[in-house]
Amino acid sequence: MFADKTKIHQELKTRFRNESDLTLSMMTRAISDLDISNPLALDVMYEDVIFFTGDWPETQGWGSSDTAAVIRSVKETLISNGYLKDSVMSAPADVANRLALANVDGTTKFQTGHTETFIRNQWASAWTDTKGILRWCVNDAIPFDDMLADFRTLGLIDEDVQLGSNLLRELENDDFWAKNNIKTILINQGAE
Repeated sequence: MFADKTKIHQELKTRFRNESDLTLSMMTRAISDLDISNPLALDVMYEDVIFFTGDWPETQGWGSSDTAAVIRSVKETLISNGYLKDSVMSAPADVANRLALANVDGTTKFQTGHTETFIRNQWASAWTDTKGILRWCVNDAIPFDDMLADFRTLGLIDEDVQLGSNLLRELENDDFWAKNNIKTILINQGAE
């Protein structure tokens, strides 16, 4: 079901110890998210990760959409190089396996910290628009990445909806902050 990753993590720490924290973090995240255990996959993963993180300015924030882009790229590269099967993270059996681990006693929490029942109730308050973006019915906002991940774990949305929704939410947030710095917000509230 889930592979022992001791060797790949040891190899990562040894061979890539001089890389940036961001690069190491993204490689560790890919190992975890894609359930990679073969240390031979590290070189292939590294090429993809460093493409995104190699010249990333330290002053610029790294968001969930950046992480999603890295994971998607690493996944596609690992599939094309034979280190990963195409069905990883999308097969119903995989969803069932993750569910069994996530909720063994019926009380274990998901990424959001909520129970399966709560998450399913939240699902009833969401809809997918014509572009495949998941939104809340009450305000058309896109759910945060932890809720999207829980919807995905339960098999309620697929990878494309999860990643596309995360990406658009990040872009909308960036656009908001580009237009609304703190001074503008304070002026609009009459508190300068």
